[in-house]
Amino acid sequence: MARTIEEIKKDMTTEWMKQPAVMSAYGLDGKKAFKDCFSAASLENILFYVFAFAVWSLESLFDLHRDEVDLLIERLEPHTLR
Repeated sequence: MARTIEEIKKDMTTEWMKQPAVMSAYGLDGKKAFKDCFSAASLENILFYVFAFAVWSLESLFDLHRDEVDLLIERLEPHTLR
């Protein structure tokens, strides 16, 4: 099951915010969340959204592919145990 775009973005931004280089370059506080430090129109926010959308698209395609393959196997071998 594909994760939502927000879940993917949250996972990416959480890991990104933990990086010492990012914290020192942006002067971030380690206790704040990404959405508290960057506005919705910031370049970082937009880039993370685009990457999260790309990952969501791939996960969704893989889910569709798995379902399609399962259906083909059912059609080709209808009387086998699953």
